[in-house]
Amino acid sequence: MPYSLTRQSTLPIDKAELWKAITQFDNINYELMPLAYMTYPAAAKTTALDMLPLHTTLFTSVILLFGYIPIDLHRLQLSDFKPEQGFWEHSRSLTHSAWKHTRTLQALPDGQTQLIDHVQFEPRLPLVGYLLLPIYCFMFGHRHKRLQKNMHQNHNIHTSNNTKNIIQYTIFIYAKRNIGLAHQKRGARQISGTRPLLG
Repeated sequence: MPYSLTRQSTLPIDKAELWKAITQFDNINYELMPLAYMTYPAAAKTTALDMLPLHTTLFTSVILLFGYIPIDLHRLQLSDFKPEQGFWEHSRSLTHSAWKHTRTLQALPDGQTQLIDHVQFEPRLPLVGYLLLPIYCFMFGHRHKRLQKNMHQNHNIHTSNNTKNIIQYTIFIYAKRNIGLAHQKRGARQISGTRPLLG
């Protein structure tokens, strides 16, 4: 019996930048921690998503509760992806005969991006899904909170840096103008105080 859940968030970042962030394994684990951690081979850290093969097991990840306790083996497989639009995962694990995770991005008119996670899973043991569903709902809620926190912090830093640059530029222009005026006044005084050579 399949179980499903959906979570969505609006993030203050454009779609292209968000796509870069969510397709890196370090950032995926940032979303999961401190509740869980996915192991992955070193090569996956530097491999672009569009270079990964589809419809084949990419690697087997150990799911670590709180980053330390092994609780599942997840055989990661992608069924499709569209750059800057989303990816479709169709994996299996010791716990699930099927784990389908779709993450899509939608650009908003104000420059923000809506991120939507949809998960459908089928536990190998009957009725276990009733126990797992609220856990996964909590987990994806946690992931979205972590994403929002990270993106808002980056947005505030970016805004702060822009403001700082504007202030520094304004001070520079103001100082340059005053120095120029001072040189002009000094030159005028020197001219007015010079005695004529004849007469």
